[in-house]
Amino acid sequence: MKQIILLLSFLLLFSSLTYSQSATNVLTKEQFQDYSFIPGNYMRQLPGKPPELKGSAYTNDQWSNGTIYLNRGQKTEVLPIKYDILNNQLEIQHENKVKVLPGYEVFKFVLQQNAEEILYSNIQNYKGGKALKGFVKILVPGSIILGSHTTAEISKPNYNVALNVGEKDAKIIKKEKLYLITEGVIREIPAKKSEFMAVFGEKSQQVEQFMNANKYNHKNKQAVQLIITYYNSLAS
Repeated sequence: MKQIILLLSFLLLFSSLTYSQSATNVLTKEQFQDYSFIPGNYMRQLPGKPPELKGSAYTNDQWSNGTIYLNRGQKTEVLPIKYDILNNQLEIQHENKVKVLPGYEVFKFVLQQNAEEILYSNIQNYKGGKALKGFVKILVPGSIILGSHTTAEISKPNYNVALNVGEKDAKIIKKEKLYLITEGVIREIPAKKSEFMAVFGEKSQQVEQFMNANKYNHKNKQAVQLIITYYNSLAS
């Protein structure tokens, strides 16, 4: 009798479990997706990969030997240097440590690259450069100096999850502009050719003939370097 009672109890328990399972609501894929985002539920979406900062803030990612000339009239011995454009600071490798020097403390610095010396002059040394920060890389020295000034900024991520478009990571964007320096005054290269030619004064006709003969455009960096070099050869 006792065995019969135990058997009946087991059958009743099994049938109730089977019924409860069959009575459970089955969520569709769409319902499940909505359910997983309802506040208070235990399910959470796995967080996406955190954004990275892509690109380089340096003029050159490699260390270069160089000399730094300070505004106080002092200069350093030759040391490995990198210039951080984004933060306007020089990184200096010394005794297995990296030290940082703010750009506003520096009058100029000279890097040794590929058997050449490359001069970077603080843009605030010149009239017209006070509103800018950083350094002008001297491309062509002479009575008219040609320099390039590079700025850097961070472009923020603009990724749209719903549309699956855009950039997931932040990027460092660098922009270069060419400048002319005459008698201590710096200015951006004029966009108009007539204004560009006026820079050369009485030598403008010779410079224009040189440009036409070689089909040089004053909006092309390499062409401008050759044009300024030619003018300086006439002026010397």
